[in-house]
Amino acid sequence: MGSKGYWTSPGGKTPHATLYSAILREIVAKGKESRFKKTEAGKFAATGVETSAKTRKTAEAKKPKAKKPKIAKPEATTAESSAPETTG
Repeated sequence: MGSKGYWTSPGGKTPHATLYSAILREIVAKGKESRFKKTEAGKFAATGVETSAKTRKTAEAKKPKAKKPKIAKPEATTAESSAPETTG
């Protein structure tokens, strides 16, 4: 992969481990839309799935959006409940 220019090492001491990890992360994150599949221990194959800008946008659109947490509003107080009690 490195000799064909598909991937370059970021300069680490274990580029094989970095590439292995990157491929596994893609398989886990994209599932059936991944460009790779694991064939056996330590080996991968291309799935033939192309990644284009359109495919990426479609995949991003399918991701659930994070919901904003609801904040409870304080209950309204009345003048009677906030006035101190007096005994006579």
